[in-house]
Amino acid sequence: KSSISVKQVTFLILSLSFLSFITTNYPSVNNKNDNKYETVTIEDQVWMSENFRSKKFVDGTIILQANNEEEWRRACDNGMPAFLCLNYDEDMGKKYGFIYNWWAINNEHHQIAPQGWKVPTDGDWSKLIWACDGWDKAGQHLKSQDYWGKECGEVDPNGFNAKPCGGIKLCCGFIEEGHVAQYWRIDEEKEKNHTYPCGISVYCNGQISLSLSPEKKKYAGYYLRLVKQ
Repeated sequence: KSSISVKQVTFLILSLSFLSFITTNYPSVNNKNDNKYETVTIEDQVWMSENFRSKKFVDGTIILQANNEEEWRRACDNGMPAFLCLNYDEDMGKKYGFIYNWWAINNEHHQIAPQGWKVPTDGDWSKLIWACDGWDKAGQHLKSQDYWGKECGEVDPNGFNAKPCGGIKLCCGFIEEGHVAQYWRIDEEKEKNHTYPCGISVYCNGQISLSLSPEKKKYAGYYLRLVKQ
């Protein structure tokens, strides 16, 4: 007759508690669009482990979908909320989520984050990055197991699941998939009398850096990850 000792039971409980502390996944729902998002717990933060893909604000207001560069730049020039899919391809939107402009994620009239969630601040990102070994190494933990090329080196994924989803160039065209993931943060950078939006980039080599908007213009477009309030 087999038996389990008190020491074995204690070890099992501690092991399960540790794993739960690092990466606990459970679903969250954006009811307006009936989208379900997997989440991950890293230390005491809960993040969506998928890029956001809502075509509406929480109140049901539709966000403009730009289907070419002209529509995107016109929306940005007029301060209109907008999103697009990589290469203007709907299949890319299903694969990676949507690229949003500044007015979609920072809008005084409409909220994009479902109740209980928010667009991450600089402090939220910094906390996550330092929990994952700092700016030079965090990418190896944040990156997804798949999609990154062999030249990107080994990954040690923690469930954040950052795919190399590319992005939009401010001059024209797109940053191709396979090399970088770029995400919004709600804070703006300040330089003299100017403010401009700024994102976070996860690179192929595992490094993390700020993604600045050249020429202080708000044509930038990044993917969106939400963090629980």
